[in-house]
Amino acid sequence: MLSGLFYYAGMEQIQNYGDLRYMGVLQRIAIAYGFGAALFLYLPTRFLIATFAAILIGYYLAVAFIPFEGSSELTYSQRFEEGSDKNLVNYVDSKILKGYKWDGDHDPEGLLSNVPAVGSCLLGIFAGLLLINPEKKKLWKFSMLLLMGLACLGLAFGWGLFFPIIKKLWTSSFVLMAGGWSFLLLAFFYLLIDIWGLKFWAWPFVWIGSNAITIYIMWELIDFTGLAGRIIQFKFADMLGIYAPFAKYLLALFFAISILRFLYKKKVHIRI
Repeated sequence: MLSGLFYYAGMEQIQNYGDLRYMGVLQRIAIAYGFGAALFLYLPTRFLIATFAAILIGYYLAVAFIPFEGSSELTYSQRFEEGSDKNLVNYVDSKILKGYKWDGDHDPEGLLSNVPAVGSCLLGIFAGLLLINPEKKKLWKFSMLLLMGLACLGLAFGWGLFFPIIKKLWTSSFVLMAGGWSFLLLAFFYLLIDIWGLKFWAWPFVWIGSNAITIYIMWELIDFTGLAGRIIQFKFADMLGIYAPFAKYLLALFFAISILRFLYKKKVHIRI
């Protein structure tokens, strides 16, 4: 939470010190991880699954049916539209959330949408529980990840017909859609790395994962793109032509990953 406040206080949208963005990406991670960890510590797996279902269904019922100022004039589908006072999620932000808000009077990482974000965290916990199970074979784990991914995607697109897949509202169908693709990607990488043993290509991802939040904040504090632009300019940029912007961002990414590799080699892992 404190890292998030520090991160967003430095952004140019802030007009004065007191106008902080109280909700943001890092704050959402803190809230989702905090509640997810607490649920994991105190609930057995079957109750975690029940809690996950209750979160998604409860959030849908709240957004779809809880009345708020002006909601009587909205149709069912209009209750899920993005925009000020168009839905319960944004309405709560406009009335309760203080400080700077990313979208005017509401925020895409606002108050109410933290609830289904906990559900997203629980999906990660389910994947972790599956992978650390010592009684199951690797191919079984791969198959289950694949099945869970397909099941989540099927439910997401089915539910999305009447509860649209909207990232800014973090709808229940979006939780399932994002989780479904994540399960499929995890299954693919698990097959590639843990079953087939093809690990040589994955080291940059290990470096990134070891200090993910660190580089997220560092990218805001250090102008990697500006540094790359000092190299790729003038005649060199002319030589690259339309590929110059791509080369600049690729070089900026190289700078960032080089720092992460250095931290990893020095066994520096900044945990937040």
